[in-house]
Amino acid sequence: MIVFRGETVQYIEGKKDLPLLVFIHGLGTNHKIWTNPEEVKILVGKYPLTSILTRPPLIKRKPPPISFGQIPRRLKTTYHDLKDEGFPLLLYSQRRSAAGYRVLVRELIEILNTVSSAKKRPILFVCHSRGGLIARKALETERLNCIGLITIATPHRGSNMARLAESLSLILPVIEPFAKKGNHKGSESIIERVRTILKGRAVKELLPESAFIKGLDNSLLKKIKTLSIGGTDPTLLCIYRYNRKTGGYKPVIKIPNILNSLVPGDYLPDEIKPGKGDSLVTADSAIAPYAIEHRNFRLNHAKLLFHSALRKTVKDFIGEIL
Repeated sequence: MIVFRGETVQYIEGKKDLPLLVFIHGLGTNHKIWTNPEEVKILVGKYPLTSILTRPPLIKRKPPPISFGQIPRRLKTTYHDLKDEGFPLLLYSQRRSAAGYRVLVRELIEILNTVSSAKKRPILFVCHSRGGLIARKALETERLNCIGLITIATPHRGSNMARLAESLSLILPVIEPFAKKGNHKGSESIIERVRTILKGRAVKELLPESAFIKGLDNSLLKKIKTLSIGGTDPTLLCIYRYNRKTGGYKPVIKIPNILNSLVPGDYLPDEIKPGKGDSLVTADSAIAPYAIEHRNFRLNHAKLLFHSALRKTVKDFIGEIL
């Protein structure tokens, strides 16, 4: 472990003949989304990440009429796979995850300069969401011996989610009755927190027309072997109702998908349309410029990190470029 400005940077030495893998998390999370995702809190640290990773509920002897799904117990990411392979690994938590990109790029460069191995070994970035853009900006700013870039759900062309803030209030009257039956309190609080985040500077900075997105140097990626991955299922939360006749649960409400039936389609971003986005980033925006490989998975923005097929794709890609 390395202490940087009072924060712990996780560094694993690994094998000497392998490149250093630098993991960068996205907005509103921390490095534990790679190492210990069960401990990660989202929405300003109030709700567990696992709440948006649920699966269809198991059938119990006395099944409740309403269920919000089954929470996964054990989660693994690319970090665990590559650690087992003996790769040198560097992970850190952004001190101010909601800060503007300049702050985060400067922080990343300072950390890389602190870790001596980062100066001696080739670097390969593994990034989630906005983390991929931070890596790209660092490459524009600093001369780094980067041999590869992997971006998972990174909005290379920007994201329109900042425009969704006002529409979210329309969901409340629909889900509140189900939330009470399912003993799932605080729906209003959750949605209000999401709206606050969407109105923040960091999210507005990701709008397609922002100076940040327009200022990205796409040509730089011509020289870097890049794998990009996107998601096409916007469902973050699903409410299930038990059917006595069939003896199983059936989805009755999917959030934020339900907005597609509450708001005219022209007013909704593709980010929340099934088949087009992962709830925060469209599959098209997730395609990195000049990527030598791109894959889409029918998963939401967070579930992508834990899917076995995605993890295999990442592992195979690294093996091919080395």
